[in-house]
Amino acid sequence: MKDTLIYDAASMSRTPLHALVVALILMALAIGVWLWRRAHGQPFGGLAIWFAGASLLLLLVAGLTEYEKRGIATKVPLQVEGPVEGVWEKRTLRNPRKQEFWEWQGFRIRGVEFAYVRNTDTNYFNNAGAHRIDLVDGMRLRVHYLESQEGDAAERHIVRVERLVSGSTVSSNP
Repeated sequence: MKDTLIYDAASMSRTPLHALVVALILMALAIGVWLWRRAHGQPFGGLAIWFAGASLLLLLVAGLTEYEKRGIATKVPLQVEGPVEGVWEKRTLRNPRKQEFWEWQGFRIRGVEFAYVRNTDTNYFNNAGAHRIDLVDGMRLRVHYLESQEGDAAERHIVRVERLVSGSTVSSNP
């Protein structure tokens, strides 16, 4: 039996692609508005400029997230494996006027704590979309993560998650 790969930021992150798709849609809208204005004898401007500017901004975001994704692949992550403990979920208010919330989830393995926002698009694991698993206490995982220290707090970004088959002790490197 093999361990099951749940998520790998280097090969499974779709964040740059998502930003690129939205940028292309906005550019198509800019071109459409420009053509409509041109057909009606109006100069390039207004909504066409807004769509073009938003498209360029999203192209920049797509490029930066692709750069981040490639950077993640070059770093040597830390690793912890064992049973999941203390799974929790929490909602925090993001926008009071629209009643929008951040959906948080967290857990720990062998004393190493992880927490992440689930309803956001990122190159790191957020346990959402196609890579979602139902985390339960006792589930055995191998988690590869990058850690940065700010004061007393450690920020851990999960870059790879594997579900371990019972009795598995072999470690794999990303």
